[in-house]
Amino acid sequence: MKLTGILAALLVLAVWVSATASDTFSQVWVYEEQGLTGSVLEVLDTEDGYLLVGGPEYRGGGWLGYTAGDGSLLWISGEDDTRTFLCAAVLPGGGFGVLARYDDPNPGADRLLSALYFFDALGNVFLEVILPQNTSWLAYDDMGLFAIGSAPDPAVQQGSAVALQSILRLDYEGNIRWEKRYDEDGYEGLMFQKGQAAGDGLLVTASAVNSRTQARVGLLFRIDQGGEVLWRREFAVDGEAYLTDACLAPDGLIAGTYAAMRYEDDGFPLDRAGTVFGMNLDGELIWEYTLQDEMTADWILPVKNGLLLGSQGLNMLADPYQGQGWVMLLSPDGHPPAEGQTPGLAGSLYELTGISLQADGTVLLGGNHMDEPGFPRAPFVARLKFPEALE
Repeated sequence: MKLTGILAALLVLAVWVSATASDTFSQVWVYEEQGLTGSVLEVLDTEDGYLLVGGPEYRGGGWLGYTAGDGSLLWISGEDDTRTFLCAAVLPGGGFGVLARYDDPNPGADRLLSALYFFDALGNVFLEVILPQNTSWLAYDDMGLFAIGSAPDPAVQQGSAVALQSILRLDYEGNIRWEKRYDEDGYEGLMFQKGQAAGDGLLVTASAVNSRTQARVGLLFRIDQGGEVLWRREFAVDGEAYLTDACLAPDGLIAGTYAAMRYEDDGFPLDRAGTVFGMNLDGELIWEYTLQDEMTADWILPVKNGLLLGSQGLNMLADPYQGQGWVMLLSPDGHPPAEGQTPGLAGSLYELTGISLQADGTVLLGGNHMDEPGFPRAPFVARLKFPEALE
């Protein structure tokens, strides 16, 4: 199989750098009139260039792009309204892996078709694996991949909507080594969200309803290489709690972030609060830090001098417009740095839709550059510029 719509010819890159952006980004590329629409969701720095994982402002229409080292576009895949790409990674033997999620176009269908693609730098797919689950995330390590999602409960009559959360273990030949299914006692509506290979196992974030309190809570699982749950931690608040991201930082620190939401009786948001936490490998809480001004974070990454938080913005309580995203640095023990020692985004003209930590420790951002807040213009890629004091 070959990704459809590949443009083999080199396309001229349109670069637009504002004075404000030059203080925020060490590099920035904005792609205009080149067949790219929507936003860049993920950027992968490779030996020969950059892989761009893109999508529309909302859902469907995913695409891949590959650039030279100077950012000039080499090829793009054709858009498909039923497809979303996620979770790209460089493969140990060369090439790239990516998850593709497809909406089933059949009338009345309520399932997704998930596929794993391995492809080379020219956009040629050399391995395609149809996954027997609705896969929401891939996590890579030295031995293979974990595919995280949901699958029909085999104990329930065929055709039922009941599904269990599922993890598949695959090697880099595309072979499924094992599958585990999960249904946690004491919780309803368990749904796995993201995962990250962490040392000798896997971290998985999830959402569920506590059966006793009937409150929505966030859950964090640590799972071993055989798929067994080592521990599970619940994040509950006065209202609803959503665990948005987690990572393994140096020195065995597990860091994550969750959001607390409260609603009025009519369902309108009343207030919200974001919290960042640090745990040890046994799941014991070490510290917490509450974000100010009702800020909540979508991403957390381990960087050279601590932890990098990022938010797509879209604060419906205060700034319900695209382009209000932000980034923030925290120390490894959960303290914000001194004033001026954290990178900022260039005003509100760069909608942030993805943050990617690269192998060399640098951070690439993806999103959409806008004509003005709320009015998308073209996808962009930028390398985040850290303050000199923290380099």
